[in-house]
Amino acid sequence: MISVKLRYPLQEDSSFIVASWLSSVKKHLDKDIPYDIRHNEYKNLIQTLLSNDTNVIVAVSPEDDDYINGYAVYNHDVLHYIYVRYALRRQGLATFLMESIIEPKFITHKPLWYYKAKDELKKKFIYNPFIFYKGHTKNEDK
Repeated sequence: MISVKLRYPLQEDSSFIVASWLSSVKKHLDKDIPYDIRHNEYKNLIQTLLSNDTNVIVAVSPEDDDYINGYAVYNHDVLHYIYVRYALRRQGLATFLMESIIEPKFITHKPLWYYKAKDELKKKFIYNPFIFYKGHTKNEDK
C-alpha cells in the first residue's frame, strides 16, 4: 500500500470532496434527468449530508497535507462513500480507509468492488441508498 497520513478534513477540502464525489457518481445517475437538475440536486444532497453530523477522514500524502489521496464519508455504522484518486486505486487505500473508521453495516453507494465481490463479502453489508437520500443516519430510521 502507498504511504499516507490520515487527518480530519479542513474547510478548504470541501470543494474537492464534493467535486470528486459528484464526478465519480455522475455516470450512475439517471440520464433521463437533465444534467443541470441531477447535478445540482445531487450536489445539494452531498452538501447537506456533509453539513450534518457526518464524519470524514482524509488520506493525504505524508509530504504534503494539502494533497488528498482519498477520503471516506461515514456515520455510525453507515459508510456513505469512499474515494481514492484514480492513479492510486487497487493499492489497498480504500480498504485501509474503511479499516481506519468503522465496521459498516450499511452502505449507501455501491463501490466498484461491490460488483465484483463474492457473495459472502456482499452479505457483510446492507445496501440502503435511502439513508443517503434522507440526509441523516439515525439508527432508528434505517
